[in-house]
Amino acid sequence: MEGTTEQLSSVIVRAGGEVTLPCENVIRDQVECDSTDWIFSHHGKIEDLVKSGRICGESAKDKSKRLKVTENCSLVITEVTAADGGRYDCQQIKSGQQHAEDALVYLSAVKMTEDKVDDEADPEEAVCYASVSYVKKTNSEGRARVKEDEGDAVTYSAVKAASSAPADPSMSVYATVSKPEPNRDHSA
Repeated sequence: MEGTTEQLSSVIVRAGGEVTLPCENVIRDQVECDSTDWIFSHHGKIEDLVKSGRICGESAKDKSKRLKVTENCSLVITEVTAADGGRYDCQQIKSGQQHAEDALVYLSAVKMTEDKVDDEADPEEAVCYASVSYVKKTNSEGRARVKEDEGDAVTYSAVKAASSAPADPSMSVYATVSKPEPNRDHSA
């Protein structure tokens, strides 16, 4: 078909999930999508997945349990993996000629992981809390003020403002606050 254009869509799916890739401009009155082909492209490799509505191709046979063509000629992929990511091209072919625009679908499979944030402190792990404040002085130094916890000794270091260049007014503040381990010698 001369002068065909392509319809583009992009789909992002969670790895392990299911996705339906739409085939736009499907030729009407097809019997079991017999005029529909699906072609998969990934890293320069091109492979026929569906020819005349039927699953085909070497890797498609490996995926055949995960691929299905719907009544409206969309392609369903179950248990999506990262290897399924790439370009899917749905073509409408009748009597050896293309009869509609290609429908291109770019599929991205993402793996979702949950990061556990540990926002609780265990007193047995010698964690101490201190408030640090910066006071600007002419010599670009300040002091950290630490509230002592029930008479425990706390050591601290000076806070210095650093700049990347003498003319650069932006400053970063660095501080180190530490609490010495209690003396564990109980032989009195």
